[in-house]
Amino acid sequence: MSKQSASAPDKATRLVEIGRITKAHGIRGEVRVVLHNAESTLIGDGKKLVIRPAPATPVLPDRTLRVLRVREAPGALIVAFADVSDRDQAEALHGSGVLLRRDEFPPLDDGEFYACDVEGAEVFGPDGEKVGVTLALVDYPTCSVLRVQKPDQSIVEYPLVEAVIGSVDVAAGRVTLLDAEGL
Repeated sequence: MSKQSASAPDKATRLVEIGRITKAHGIRGEVRVVLHNAESTLIGDGKKLVIRPAPATPVLPDRTLRVLRVREAPGALIVAFADVSDRDQAEALHGSGVLLRRDEFPPLDDGEFYACDVEGAEVFGPDGEKVGVTLALVDYPTCSVLRVQKPDQSIVEYPLVEAVIGSVDVAAGRVTLLDAEGL
C-alpha cells in the first residue's frame, strides 16, 4: 500500500460514502436516501453528514448537513435535514452522495471489517506473489466477493469464503489468498 502524503487524510478521518440521495420526498424538504448497506444504522437524528453533489452537476462544494429526523421507507430512508426546508432545495440534492467520517462508524468485533477498510488493500497469493489491489467488496445474493485489479489491469473476483481468503489484515492493508484462481 502506498504511503499517504502529509496532506492526505488518515484512514480514521476520511469520508466514506454510505448512500445516495435518490429524490425529493414531499414538499417539506425531505429526501429519499438509499444506503449502500440496507441494514446500516449510521444515519440518525442529530448526525452531521457530508453531502457531496452528484458528478453530473456543476462543480459545487460538499455541504455538511445535520439530520433533523429519519424514518424508514421501503428500500430507503426518508431524511429531513436542517437548512433544507422545501421541495426545490431537496430536489437540488438529487444524486448527491451521503458521506460520513470513518471514525464515526461503530466498532467491530475481531475478524470483522468494513468494506471501505479493505479497498486499496494489496492482495497476495498463497505463494506470496502479489495478485493485485482490492477495488471493492461486492455483495451478491449468494456470497460477497473481493473485486481485485491485477497488474495487467484485468479484474478478477475472489469469494469471501474461508476456502479462498486466508486472512484480511486491515491495519497492514493486506489480503492473503489460499486459492488464487478467482472467478
